[in-house]
Amino acid sequence: MLHEKEITTFLDLLRCSVTDRQPAVPPPDADWDFIYKIASSQRLTSTLYFGLRKLPKETTENIPHWESYILSYKKALVADANRAFEIQNITTELTKSGIDFIFLKGSVTKYLYPDPAMRPMTDIDALYRGCDFQRLETIFKNQGYLTHTKDPDGISFFKPVNKIKVEMQQMLIDRGYVTWYGYLKDIWEHCALKDGASHEYEISPEYFYLYHIIHMAKHFRKGGLGLNQCMDIYMLQHADFVNNWDFIEKELSHLGLMQFHENLRLLIDFWFHDKKLSANEQQTVDLLLDYILRNGAFGSKVQEEVNQAVQNKKRRPALLSKIFPDYHTMDSYYGGALSRHRFLLPFYWVRLNVKRLIVSRKDFVKLRSSLASVTDTQMEQTRELMQRCGFDA
Repeated sequence: MLHEKEITTFLDLLRCSVTDRQPAVPPPDADWDFIYKIASSQRLTSTLYFGLRKLPKETTENIPHWESYILSYKKALVADANRAFEIQNITTELTKSGIDFIFLKGSVTKYLYPDPAMRPMTDIDALYRGCDFQRLETIFKNQGYLTHTKDPDGISFFKPVNKIKVEMQQMLIDRGYVTWYGYLKDIWEHCALKDGASHEYEISPEYFYLYHIIHMAKHFRKGGLGLNQCMDIYMLQHADFVNNWDFIEKELSHLGLMQFHENLRLLIDFWFHDKKLSANEQQTVDLLLDYILRNGAFGSKVQEEVNQAVQNKKRRPALLSKIFPDYHTMDSYYGGALSRHRFLLPFYWVRLNVKRLIVSRKDFVKLRSSLASVTDTQMEQTRELMQRCGFDA
């Protein structure tokens, strides 16, 4: 693996950031610029600070970007305080309006960390029921938010004054992921009111964990997976969040996610518990780590195209499939009328490409250029990783 000592140092520091472990002395010839680059691409510079500050002062003083890590940590504290304030306001306003809601993802897992600021967040995500978009827009507008995006199953808002983004979802996953969508569409049946609340619900621990794995699998299959989500898995396991593991494993098998989950646990055991791996296990972990680190916190557009080509049994990504995505991809984009009337697909292709020409022409040109740089090695590694994780490739 290229930059092996830098990746080992980065993972050790990140592990020590969220545990009480003491980091190993970094190699004297470590490329700290590369380590900072990884941390930045994973949006983990503020989290890594917690591990870096455990190093001797004479070491940190000689680390490039040390001041940047400190600044990132301070910004994370401010952002975390702003999010906590907004979550409290959202809770008050939705409750006052009689709207049922559930906070998701980092808004829950952050409190499992030794310090909530260790868990990076970009958005506040919530599931809701009992109102339409117009009513939500009125509520959020009164709180200083602007409408950011809309799709068939959700609406997002942005608050310019503190740069907080809130995503309000009616469904937990896109319609295009048919099996997982069907499994999660009745999630309210597995929720209960939070203690002392009249409209704020919590998903049962087992179903929250299953949702987290499904959400990770979605991102993994689409174009990448962030290390922060892997840390969440460690935290959920370490905190004994889930009690009924037999149920979890049964459901994961039903969802076709058992191998994917086992590989995640293998990575966690290797990373956090120093598990000795067999040659085959080590190869799986190396492929998984390379995939995660190469594509950043949110995946990449190029990897998304590679994954789509692998899933469709194509030798290489095809520009034509990008111009005319398959039905399930388009259904995830638009849903609504397209879900009910499949014959409208050609009209939605026109709609999509007109939008690209008007709104994102430069991005599409850049993607077309990037696809030309995809290598046979990248295709083969992706194909092998998907197979090892139980996704037919």
